[in-house]
Amino acid sequence: MSTPIVLALQTLRANPLRTALSTLGIVMGAASLSAVLALGDGAEAFARRRLEAEGLQTVLVAAKTADQVDGVRIPRASVVRLGPDDAASLAGVAGPAVGVALSSRGVVRWKGAAGADRAAAVIGTLARGPLPAPSLAGGRALGADDVGPEARSALISLSVARTLSPDDPLKAVGQTLAIGDTPLRIAGVLAKPEGRDPPVLQVPFALVDRLPMSGATEPPAITLRPARLEDVDALRAAADAWATRRYGDGLAVQAYGPARLRQAAQGILIFKLLMGSFTAIALVVGGIGIMNVLLASVLERTREIGIRRAVGARRADVVRQLLAESVAIALAGSLVGLALGLGSAFLFTAIMRARTEALIYAAVTPATIAASLGAAIVTGLVFGVYPAIRASRLVPVDAIRAE
Repeated sequence: MSTPIVLALQTLRANPLRTALSTLGIVMGAASLSAVLALGDGAEAFARRRLEAEGLQTVLVAAKTADQVDGVRIPRASVVRLGPDDAASLAGVAGPAVGVALSSRGVVRWKGAAGADRAAAVIGTLARGPLPAPSLAGGRALGADDVGPEARSALISLSVARTLSPDDPLKAVGQTLAIGDTPLRIAGVLAKPEGRDPPVLQVPFALVDRLPMSGATEPPAITLRPARLEDVDALRAAADAWATRRYGDGLAVQAYGPARLRQAAQGILIFKLLMGSFTAIALVVGGIGIMNVLLASVLERTREIGIRRAVGARRADVVRQLLAESVAIALAGSLVGLALGLGSAFLFTAIMRARTEALIYAAVTPATIAASLGAAIVTGLVFGVYPAIRASRLVPVDAIRAE
């Protein structure tokens, strides 16, 4: 360590109580700032997870079913029906790092306990490439043996499992669910998503056309999932070019994730700036405390400063020493405040989730740590300038005479 820092630490250790009291303002300011930033980081991370869970980290290639003419929606006479060959062709364009899923959706009715009518959304999927495995509460995911023409396996949501086995939903694994004349063997139970838990059946793509649907099924669509949300725009452009070459104006290519993420990030940034400006008041109060302590220290050490100047110390040396003391106080307070603020953010968000089921989270990023420590250090420097300059301007002869 350099000499000014060593001298600063020795001086602060000589008056531990006064040093501790002077750090309280910085502790509260750093704690408030780090807590606000942790809540903002948690909200941004939660927004990203929700986008991924809702399928918005994706590019959707679907058939156009209608046209808009003079503000009137006119159904198309013929609609493109995508199939496995289209999925294979698009997978070749997207590359091996992109997951590709061909899916079809519909709604079925089935009989529950005591013959009561039940309904569920059916999702038939044919997956290619790296796609995240479904989150399961029990059982197994659908594998390669479940996609043949005679496959009858399915995954069910937790809400459907509770209907089949109210006492223990996981006991629904291995049971048979009859959809019309088609028996489905339940391979696994999907984990409950954040928020609602709608009744869902996931089946192999080839099985959808053999199930008795209540109404028409949606035309098959292809979903592309890149490794990162930031890759969605480039992937959308590639998929749009493929769709135009293959079907002309018959397909629509959509991607909502990047826009939604930008909107969420902008709102969270406004929250951080607004709340950060409030917490800056606490840092200013802490800075004033540091300045008062340093001014008192200068008065107590006037004779010492005069002797140092008399034996050759320059004004810049005195300024560096006082600024080192100011930064040391601010840094010590910011470290304590950072730990206190982050701990409080995680504790109170956990309590709020447990008591209210509110989806409030906290998170830590390097930017949050750097901002909290940086703000405290800058505060120490700014409020240490005046006492440092005042000490450097002392006349050595007059300072030595001081009692």
